[in-house]
Parts: sequence; structure tokens; C-alpha cells
Amino acid sequence: MQSQIMTYTKFVRSTLLRVANKETAAEQTKYFKHVIDFHGLKAPMVEKCWKESLKDPLQTKFPNVSDQLKVAYELMKSKYFEEKNVGIKILAGNVSKIIPKRKKKKTGQDSIEDALNGLKVITDLDEQLFQDEHIYDWGTCDTLSSQVICELIKRDSSLGSIVQQWKDSSNIWQQRSACVSFVKIAKHGEFNDIIFDICSTTVQNKERFVQLGTGWVLRELSLADLDAVTMFIKRNYSNFSREGLRYAIEKMDSKLKSKLLAYSKGDSQSEVEEESSEESHGASSGEEMEDQYEE
Repeated sequence: MQSQIMTYTKFVRSTLLRVANKETAAEQTKYFKHVIDFHGLKAPMVEKCWKESLKDPLQTKFPNVSDQLKVAYELMKSKYFEEKNVGIKILAGNVSKIIPKRKKKKTGQDSIEDALNGLKVITDLDEQLFQDEHIYDWGTCDTLSSQVICELIKRDSSLGSIVQQWKDSSNIWQQRSACVSFVKIAKHGEFNDIIFDICSTTVQNKERFVQLGTGWVLRELSLADLDAVTMFIKRNYSNFSREGLRYAIEKMDSKLKSKLLAYSKGDSQSEVEEESSEESHGASSGEEMEDQYEE
């Protein structure tokens, strides 16, 4: 089966190479600061090549999701952006099979598919792609995070706490992914505690793309809980890069934006101390209220 997987991987690569453009590749490589190679295909052409590869008879050699994911991982280990992108398309196309809305009975082929689940896929992405450093550009990181990891979390919310652990990774792209994987769902207010916990770590990383990932997810979370995001920014003001801060406040009103942009470290310390004092003085009354509800 491994040889069949490699055969299909090579077929996808040859499909892309048939329409490769060296001049476009040079421009794309330059735009991405020479951190990843390109065949020179723009997004619509990659999509066209992907659909063409789906029609190939070779696909019949991969009847189950497990083998399709193995092909996806092989493609994502490529040094070419377009091949990684096709790998992501395979993963994204199988999200509904990895975590079906309703469990099927374990009969025949279903028993093979049931061996797959969201946790296994998240673990594979961690171990095979991030830990082995096959994700090293923002385009691949963000596409994988938004089109695959986010969609898995939407189908199984328990996966959110698994991705949450990525905040402690030494890999900047895995830290960024921990943030970006929640961007599309942050505004719904369902993962606030997890997102704040992730950001409390990632905001301390001065690396540009981690800062931008932090600001990006906070920007969306501000739509669900503006006050909490504002307080988070004030508490962590000295850790934000100016660019990361601008991302975080982008969807706030102009008055609040101006206030936060003009905020100072002294203001931050003063407000945090004041808040801590208020929490201390109000603790007993809060506990009494909880006791009343328990009764």
C-alpha cells in the first residue's frame, strides 16, 4: 500500500508540474521571503489540477479515508507550497468522514473508517507535520489551521483543549496555529477561556507571526466579549508588538482604538492593581451570593 500511496503522490506532483511557471514561481518565492518553494501555480490552477487528479483511475486504489490521509501527509512533507496545499485539500475534504455527525455501525468498511477520529488526526498533524517541521510558512499554517483544524474543532469541541496545548510548543508555527485555529469560531464566544489561555502564552513570544496570530484571534474574540479582550490587552500591554496590538483592536470602535494605542505601561500596572484590590474587597460578598444560589 505504501508504494500505491507514493505513486498517487507522484501523480499529483506531475499534474502540477505540467502547468508549472518558472516566472510566477520566482515571484511567489520572493513574496514569501524565500522560505518555501513554488511550482508557480496560482490558486485557481491548483484547484483545477486537484480536481483533475481526483478523476484519475489511481484514486480507486485508495478506497478508505486512512489511505487518503497518508497521501495528504506525504504531500504536506513536500518543499513545494502547491503540493502542501493539495494535501490540505485532501484533509479538508475528509473532515466530515473523520468526525461524522452521526456514528455509523461498525460493519465492513465502516470498521476501518472508525479507527480514524479527530484526536488521531490532530495528533498526526502535531507529530508528523509540526514536530518534524514540515510547516514553516504562514500560508500553509493558516490554511491548515482554518480549513482543517478549525473544522475538526467545530465538529468535536473537545479537540479545542488538545490544540490549546500547542501554545507551549517551541515551534512558532504551531504556536501560531493554536491561535489561528480558533479565528473563525472565536466570535461565537464558545471557547473564550481556551483562547485567553492560549494568548496569555503566545503574546509573550516576540516573533512576528506569533504576535499576529495572537492579535488576529483576539480581534475576533472582541466581537464576543469586548470587555474581556480589552482587559486582556491592558494586562498584557507590554508584551504586545505594535503590529500585534493593531490586529487585536482592529474591530473595536475608533474611540477605544485610540485609547488602547495611547495606553502606557504605567496605566496598565495601575489598573491591574486597582482591579486586584476590588476583587479582594468583593470576595466575601461574592461567596455569600454563591452560597445563596446553592441553597
